[in-house]
Amino acid sequence: SGASAGAAQRPAAGNDTTSRARPELMAPSPMAPPPPASAPAPPPVVPCAVAPVPAVEPVAEGADALRDDHRQGQQRQREDQHKQAVNLCSFCASRSLELPSWRGEEDEARFPKPGVDNGSRRLFVLRALATEAEVSSILEVAQMSLEFNVDNDSVDQRPTYERYVVQIGQYLHADLERVLRPIVEERLLPYVRQKYNAPDAVVCTVLIRRYLPDERRVHPTHLDGHAFCTAVLGLNVGEFDGGLYVQPDSDGAGQKRQFVDLGRGDLAVHQYDLPHGVRVFSGRRYSIIFWIKDCIQSCLTNDTPWYESAAATGDPDALAALAQKLSRGMGRDGVGSDVHKAAALFRRAADMGHVDAMTNLGVLCEVGTGGLPKDGAEALKWFRKAAGSGDSTALRLLGVAHANGTCGLRVDAGEAVRWLTRAAEGEDWEAMYLLSVIHRQGSPGWPPDPAQASEWLRRAADMGHPEAQYLLGAGHLTGEGAERDLASAALWFRRAAQNGSAAAQCNLGAFRAQGLGGLEVDLREALRWYTLSAERGNADGQHNLALMHARGLGGLPCDAGEARRW
Repeated sequence: SGASAGAAQRPAAGNDTTSRARPELMAPSPMAPPPPASAPAPPPVVPCAVAPVPAVEPVAEGADALRDDHRQGQQRQREDQHKQAVNLCSFCASRSLELPSWRGEEDEARFPKPGVDNGSRRLFVLRALATEAEVSSILEVAQMSLEFNVDNDSVDQRPTYERYVVQIGQYLHADLERVLRPIVEERLLPYVRQKYNAPDAVVCTVLIRRYLPDERRVHPTHLDGHAFCTAVLGLNVGEFDGGLYVQPDSDGAGQKRQFVDLGRGDLAVHQYDLPHGVRVFSGRRYSIIFWIKDCIQSCLTNDTPWYESAAATGDPDALAALAQKLSRGMGRDGVGSDVHKAAALFRRAADMGHVDAMTNLGVLCEVGTGGLPKDGAEALKWFRKAAGSGDSTALRLLGVAHANGTCGLRVDAGEAVRWLTRAAEGEDWEAMYLLSVIHRQGSPGWPPDPAQASEWLRRAADMGHPEAQYLLGAGHLTGEGAERDLASAALWFRRAAQNGSAAAQCNLGAFRAQGLGGLEVDLREALRWYTLSAERGNADGQHNLALMHARGLGGLPCDAGEARRW
């Protein structure tokens, strides 16, 4: 193919499995519904031939820097607009608190609980629970010595960038154990046991997450369905904008999202019924999360007995959470699932006004499962009810139904755009991506709008949507729909690759093999990206990896057998 150093350079032809319609969790619920019957197809992926690459037009000195400044200025403008709209969580009470080994201030916030008169979801923040020395020690390990996992997250199926440091109550990192054990045993557990009347509560799992500019920017609104309660410790406060938020009420414009003022060493604590997430507008964020079970037996078996007891009292949050657990079962095999019981519980919670239960019930009706008949009209009824409360997932599903003409609707691109726009305004990145598809392709009665397509694609990419990031990179590579700029192509391919796009991983490998986009030639790095792409099922990545084995590149021995296997 004319590749330098004999490197394999087959273009990624867009058979990236991550770019197809896929099941997505019903934020903030942990249930994973089936995909719509025929979700709008992604746009044809631009063939990203990276070898041979046509010569780049020479530009005037300083032009690259001017373009970079312009792009960064646009990004800062978007971030500033978001930050101006940030709502901070309001605390209704503040009190002095004394534990056997700690004395300090506790702030409390309360939020209405759906379907329960005078009921509330509660958030507590313990100010300066951890010392400055403890926070510094945790950060030093997190930033200098931890390797972060990139397995798919259960909330959005994107790479997690997290590292477990306690599992099933066992510490996995000696340096962190020395720091964390006093925090857990002398402060956190005494507080939780007293606050929630749970004398046998244990810290079952502890993990550290990071949010870097080229990785995660968002952890969508969700519930920690396996935790009796959750605690989050503030670490590198001041190095990022945004952070942890709670969203007890759905709102299509995201205006009911409330960011938690969490200082360095402060600890936020809440139970399983409080929807929350993370949005980082700029900078780098590290956090440490503690998942607490009611007793050691629940930790060992990964059980959640508190749902059954709360559901028996008619608590809608517990009913919905138990329904989600029954719909999915445990583990990848779904052991213990019972979708018929789940459907009945979703209906009970939905009838009590639980918005996420409404959306999940609508999905079951659309597909026809859980003993429910396939009924598009009933699905639309529940989607509309949830959308009326601003639920972004319901808004998106209504847009998809209008785009595809499902659930008994006729195809109506205008209505699809209207619903998807409302979802996208609530920072639903899938809705942003679908809007870019519709505006790019057009539809009968809806002409293409390249400017709108580019705007929504960019917004989805800025939030970390890997398919959007990949398409931006492809546009900059080919000059189709964007200025031809190999450095920008490399930037977006890298971001998409690190967020799990197999096609982007293949192309980034090709860039590293040829030294394109300002990157140095590095065949070992090329091999690493080809391998990741190949293991995700991308045929072009597999082809390139085979050639690397055949030619003995990137530190590999020549191995015809391994080449044939790939």
